[in-house]
Amino acid sequence: MRRWVPATLIALVSICGSQCSLSTVRTSPAISTLEPKSAFIRVDVNAGQFTGHFINKNLIGVNGPGPVQAVGSMKRLGVHWVRTDVSLDASTNGEPNYNCATGSWNSTSLDQKVSQIYSEGGTPLEIIDYTPQCLSANPLQANWSRLPPDIGADKQKWIDLIREVAYQEIAKEGVRYFEVWNEPDWVFFNGGLSAYLQLYKDTSMTIEQVAEQERTRVYIGGPALADVLDTQDMTWLNALLSYVNLNKLPLDFISWHSYVNDPYSGPIVLGGPGLCFGRSNGPGTNLCYYNPNLNPDTIYNEVEQTSNALKAYPNLHPLLIVDEWNINGEYDPRQNQTYDAAYITSVLTSVNDSELAGMCFFSLADPLGSPAQDWGLLNEYDKPKPSYEAFDFWKQLEPDQIYSRVKSFVSSTLSATNTFAHGKVGVIASEGTGKNKSKNVSILLYNFKPFVVSGNYGTSLPTNYDRTVIVNLGGLDSGKYRITGHLEDGRYLNETVDSTVLNTRRGTLAVKLRLPGEAIELITIAQQD
Repeated sequence: MRRWVPATLIALVSICGSQCSLSTVRTSPAISTLEPKSAFIRVDVNAGQFTGHFINKNLIGVNGPGPVQAVGSMKRLGVHWVRTDVSLDASTNGEPNYNCATGSWNSTSLDQKVSQIYSEGGTPLEIIDYTPQCLSANPLQANWSRLPPDIGADKQKWIDLIREVAYQEIAKEGVRYFEVWNEPDWVFFNGGLSAYLQLYKDTSMTIEQVAEQERTRVYIGGPALADVLDTQDMTWLNALLSYVNLNKLPLDFISWHSYVNDPYSGPIVLGGPGLCFGRSNGPGTNLCYYNPNLNPDTIYNEVEQTSNALKAYPNLHPLLIVDEWNINGEYDPRQNQTYDAAYITSVLTSVNDSELAGMCFFSLADPLGSPAQDWGLLNEYDKPKPSYEAFDFWKQLEPDQIYSRVKSFVSSTLSATNTFAHGKVGVIASEGTGKNKSKNVSILLYNFKPFVVSGNYGTSLPTNYDRTVIVNLGGLDSGKYRITGHLEDGRYLNETVDSTVLNTRRGTLAVKLRLPGEAIELITIAQQD
């Protein structure tokens, strides 16, 4: 434990009425030249004011299941969803899993993945994807598995295969969530919109029939769009909604992906949109990942946009799931830094009160020997990255969300509206009941600045965006409380940086802390016997 270290908890004091004033245990460290000493951020939390919302732990999901060594880390994280490919084009020991001549399907490789997902404590979300070569519309073409199955002459073969897959997964493996294909609006399906709609109809109806035969409720959805804010993708979504509604097909969830630093959109220094994509493929392409449009409120806006599209179809009531998301869909060094942890926390806080039912982060672990694929919660040696710690803090939040907001914002360099364009301190707070009906409160803070005009921001420490934060916590019962700070800022990796016990007679406590730029801090307040 590091007691009263710079850039972390500075003071934990009791406010006992007008006779007492906020005081500090030690002198604050030097404040950045970008922030005058008088500048601070005030956060108000009221433990007695329930918002009517709960902390959504279904937002803890991944694409996996990753290496076997990841099982322990996922169990500790309390992962809910684990999204995985069925990969109908796959082979086992050199033999295609699907035999066109006999119509049989070898489920061994998928069974192993599902077994590991259960070991991780997750709920499998299976993607019905990739065409067996013998059912491909052009089996001799490159990327034949991304072509639609020939649902003309071979339509019955495809339906029979899906029936076998559905029976195996529903009746024998206990899987309940099925997604029809992955990013059909992009490079992973080379058949176009009309072919996808036909594929969705044949696949969803077959899975539903098997579920009815097994007297089991399943959830079928899609289309795992690349980006719902894109005009083309909204065309796909609206077409699917209309088609499902017209044909009375199952649509239990709508899914899409969100990489807010879409490399198609940047960078500003290399000539404009489109020129970056395909070049941000590993260390050495530093500026190729850098997009000034990055905004963690994007996913919240996507939820709103999808909800608005559904208003035209009052008979449809699908869940909304973002089943791939991260800063970037390409190599991005910030995905290895505490920058990603601050981004994740800001997104989770933003969408917690939305209609979003779940999320699956991309991805669980970086593959060994492939530094360009740095999307994982775990590094290539299966050790937690800062992004993992962000979800760990989210897991530790108490269940009931309580009132919290950044009430006052005083700085000569930051916007009075506390917008992300200028950097933002945000908060979410919750409470629960411990043993002997004691009250526990959790306060999760983040300090996230997406972009600076100098370029290449967020990949190294320290930053120039440390903030002084004063958290006022009210609504407590009188008594003794242990207050503990847990910090993740790249130097302190989910470490306990301070812990103390204080008494309050008026039910109010104050926490003064130094919150580093691109950092998250979890403050836990536990009532003592």
